[in-house]
Amino acid sequence: MPSDCSTADGRTAVNTALTPPGPPSARLILLFAVACGSAVANVYFAQPLLVTLGEQFALGPGLLGAIVAITQLGYAAGLFLLVPLGDLVDRRRLITLQLGLLAAALLLAGLAPGTATLLTALAAVGALAVVAQTMVAAAAHLTAPAFRGGSSERSPAG
Repeated sequence: MPSDCSTADGRTAVNTALTPPGPPSARLILLFAVACGSAVANVYFAQPLLVTLGEQFALGPGLLGAIVAITQLGYAAGLFLLVPLGDLVDRRRLITLQLGLLAAALLLAGLAPGTATLLTALAAVGALAVVAQTMVAAAAHLTAPAFRGGSSERSPAG
């Protein structure tokens, strides 16, 4: 992003050294699209498995609905608590951390020995799936201003 500073004679000088030259490469957009889609899909992966989860964990219909609700509530909490961090800390580090923690939460959900562990892991999966929103902001930041709309649209959509 360009930064402006005033010169001694009052004119504004624009530093364009940090301005990206154009749109991100097609490979980078594809990487972001796959990563965004994979992250958000994790919120919904449990839904077709509800019957199997109910049998495995001896859950009634009420708790089966809680599996979906807990994951969605985690996603809402992530939107509220984690997405704003992208404006405060380095997005590259935040994305890496969120993806790593998302993988750990998915592993915990897959190995959950009981209902409480499963629900906790799925809440974390929901919260960390908002990494997709951080990646969209990162894609826009990596793009020259004239091309930002296109990269922001293609990152989550492919």
